[in-house]
Amino acid sequence: MSSRCQQLHRIARLVAAKGDRVFVLTGNPAKIIEATAQGQVVIAIDVEPIVMDLRADVTELSAARQIDVRVRGRSYRAVLTPDLEAGGYTIEVPELPGCITEADSLPEARRMTREAIEAWLDAQRPRPLTDALTRGSRQPAQGGWPASSRYA
Repeated sequence: MSSRCQQLHRIARLVAAKGDRVFVLTGNPAKIIEATAQGQVVIAIDVEPIVMDLRADVTELSAARQIDVRVRGRSYRAVLTPDLEAGGYTIEVPELPGCITEADSLPEARRMTREAIEAWLDAQRPRPLTDALTRGSRQPAQGGWPASSRYA
């Protein structure tokens, strides 16, 4: 039996027509109701192809995709993983451990990825030891720390 015939056979089990009346099986196989008793219109739709299309769409939407982003004259590969519940994307740059960001759209993903890479590269840049020691610390006056200083 062809697929189309199987579909029609399933529909025929659910709906039986007699003249201008339509009878439909309920969840209870022993009970049949007249679906058009109150002037209702009965439409039979095979939802299986719709379900199959939706499953394919969800699979496609949930697949990670890759983009290349250029920063400081170099190309980096970024992996965009869709967040199907919250929307948007989580973006990771595998080449830069811990370089992760999020975005709501593809154009925003490119921008946010560039910014995350810039920040990651800046954080990895070596800084002279003297900069780290003097940044934010107090320096003694010409003659040394005053006697009343809490650092004395």
